[in-house]
Amino acid sequence: MSSRRGCRFNRGNKQAGNIGLGVSYTAFENLTLTADWLRTDWSDFYEDIDYEVEGVLFRDCKVNQKWVPSNRVRLEAEYWPAKDLAIRA
Repeated sequence: MSSRRGCRFNRGNKQAGNIGLGVSYTAFENLTLTADWLRTDWSDFYEDIDYEVEGVLFRDCKVNQKWVPSNRVRLEAEYWPAKDLAIRA
């Protein structure tokens, strides 16, 4: 329950779902290559505000931002030129 200047309300939201897949390949003893894909489904993300006492300015609402899902691809490399030194990109 949140309160701002005497107006009490409950605020909830549905978080976006994530799914991902990744692979790793050790090309040499000191070199590793990785790739991954991540999808975030923003289409179900919303915010729900429920006021304890509704009024003219404060009404219950469910806000859907109408965001679209996003896909991200990452490529990474890790190189160990020395035992105590790693270079990552």
